[in-house]
Amino acid sequence: MKKSMQFRFAVMFSLFTASIFMSNEAVAQSKTTKSFAEKSVLKMQQGFSFNITASPCYAGGTGCRVQIAQPQKYAYLWEVNGSHGGHQMNIDCACGNYAKVRVMRLSDGLQVTRTIKLGKCGGSNN
Repeated sequence: MKKSMQFRFAVMFSLFTASIFMSNEAVAQSKTTKSFAEKSVLKMQQGFSFNITASPCYAGGTGCRVQIAQPQKYAYLWEVNGSHGGHQMNIDCACGNYAKVRVMRLSDGLQVTRTIKLGKCGGSNN
């Protein structure tokens, strides 16, 4: 009978120890790894920045260019006075009221939009 009690105690102690070890392992693992959703939120919170450089054109208007590190990792969409302006990093000699560019990071789809005021067109009443 004594051996049976010792065996039961050993089994119960082993199960208890294993459960403590597994719960500690689970806690440690949950602290070091983040879920896909958490990683996505962190990536989205890590925005990016860029500048728009503007240079006057000879015949009037403004040339605009996006200045950003690693430009090949982004897509660009320009809007000039409410009309489509192109998908390049720059627009040449646009004139009127404003130009807006939407820059999208290709890796996760995060978008940032900026607007710049344009110069007047040469020989026009804008």
